[in-house]
Order: sequence, then structure tokens, then C-alpha cells
Amino acid sequence: MRALCTISLLTVGLFATPIFAAEPAAVSVPGGGMAVSAKFEATVVTVNLKSRKVTLRSKDGETFDLVAGAEARNLDNLRAGDQVSAEYFEAIAMQLKKVKGEAHTTAGAMVGRTPKGKKPGALFEREVQFVADVIAVDSVKKLVTVKGAAGRIVELKVEDPAKLAEVKVGDQVEGVFSQALAITVTAQAAPKTKK
Repeated sequence: MRALCTISLLTVGLFATPIFAAEPAAVSVPGGGMAVSAKFEATVVTVNLKSRKVTLRSKDGETFDLVAGAEARNLDNLRAGDQVSAEYFEAIAMQLKKVKGEAHTTAGAMVGRTPKGKKPGALFEREVQFVADVIAVDSVKKLVTVKGAAGRIVELKVEDPAKLAEVKVGDQVEGVFSQALAITVTAQAAPKTKK
């Protein structure tokens, strides 16, 4: 959940390496939590099917190489000039509850790819439901620090002072952490012919 501050997209289904680290747009979630989103657009410069290396150029002119993983489908339909768009969304929402028991998580995921013969593309969604232990409360910074079942420690911004006042070290919170990544590729627009 460190990605609430910096997003490094794992491009599931299209590329097996991160395609960008973006400054996310962040918003607080009422009651406790946060949501971030980022969008990336680039143009395909070259595609090497043998090495599976794809060179992209971002809107600001920066070029970089990616290697498509074995799970990437339809790479042979990717052409120079194609437009690649990736949108990432991440949210964490928590409900402050007096829960008894150990911290735990349950997770589910869904991955979809474009059909064979189409341009490459993918959709990845993941949702984790969790119960975490409150290990620190900072009323000045409006932060609640929680520790999950795997030992992961996360700071959550709580805007509502009344909710924040209800929380103390030793309490537990219930929450949901959601991620979604959509990657689409559109063909280069055909050049206009002169009449």
C-alpha cells in the first residue's frame, strides 16, 4: 500500500515491467482513507517481436524501452504510431470498528486481456479486505498508523476529527484496498488524403 504516495504501475497482461512512476492525483476518503489515480499516454516508436522489446515515447518526448512479458497477447498487432494509454486507480477505505481477533486479509483479483487478433490491452482489478491493528494515532497530523496481518505498516489520513477522536492504539480497523489498471492500445490515425 506504499503506492498511495508513489505509483509504479505493474502493467499486468501487456508489459512485465513498470511503465511509469507518476505524481498521482490524491483525494481523501470520508471516514478514513485515500484514493489516487494516474494516467499515462505514449506512442509506440518501435516493436521488436524477437526480443519482445517495445520503445515508447511519452507526450513530453522522453523515450524508454519495455520488454513485454510472456503473458502479453497480441504483441504482433502492435505497430509504430499506435497510442498506448494506461489508467491506474487505487483506493483504501476504512471503517473504524471495535473488532476482536487477529489482523487478517482476504483478497480477490480479476485479470482480462483483449481477444486474440486485436490490439494488445489488459484490465487488472484487485480488492483486499483487511482487519488491521492500530499502532499509532497522531491527532495533529490527522494520521492513524495501522499494521496488517503480513506486518505491513500504513499511515492513513483521517479528515473527520470526530472519527479520529474515537480511535486509540490497540483498536482495530476494517477496510478495503482496491486497485485497478486498464491498458488500451489504439491504432495510429490514418493520414488524411488530399483531394
